[in-house]
Amino acid sequence: MPGSATGVLKGEASSALRLSVTRDLWRLRTPQQTGNARQGWVREPWTGTTKAGEEAWMQVQSRTDRDATT
Repeated sequence: MPGSATGVLKGEASSALRLSVTRDLWRLRTPQQTGNARQGWVREPWTGTTKAGEEAWMQVQSRTDRDATT
């Protein structure tokens, strides 16, 4: 029936959890590409292009606005 629905209670509205996700894309350069074996693999920001045989790495971080409770 119209008008019979109850509104959201204040306590229920505050239970929402905010999730924040960030993503970084990296191009990996081998020691052979850098010419420095001591340095090992080197991360560089991904520019949007890769060639055949190149390595890439994705780093994902997630955060919430509060700690999980049981």
